[in-house]
Amino acid sequence: MKHTNSSYIKRTEAVEMIAERLCRPDETKRQAKDRVNHRIRTAIDQGKLIQSQDGCFPFNDLAIWARFEWPHSFNDWLISATAESEAHVTTYATADAVILPGSLESCHEVIRNMHETISILEKKLEAANLQIEQLLPGANQWRELQRRNKANAIKSRK
Repeated sequence: MKHTNSSYIKRTEAVEMIAERLCRPDETKRQAKDRVNHRIRTAIDQGKLIQSQDGCFPFNDLAIWARFEWPHSFNDWLISATAESEAHVTTYATADAVILPGSLESCHEVIRNMHETISILEKKLEAANLQIEQLLPGANQWRELQRRNKANAIKSRK
């Protein structure tokens, strides 16, 4: 089924559509679905996605989230952004277009959203740097072990 920005999509269908694109060569479709389902569950818990009581998402919200999580995999999913001008006329544009707010309140909302996005990205960067710090000693030990094993293997052949 082709979804429009105003349609709703069931969680199982969303998991299937996303997993189909993200399935790695070394994993089964079931593993990819489990991985995507976990990411969706985490997004719901963090408030990044809102699921209705019947288990559906607005397709536009899902598309925005997917494009943010996997930017290169979902560029073809068109999303709509709503902006109201001073005359209270609602317009729609694709996410690739620049939408200029029509009022001071709209400008402030855009700035708040950008600061929120920056904050999320800073937290992700912080978490990634922390993970690097935690993994680096083990990686260095592994490299040293490989170097010694290679040197020992060469010595035993002589």
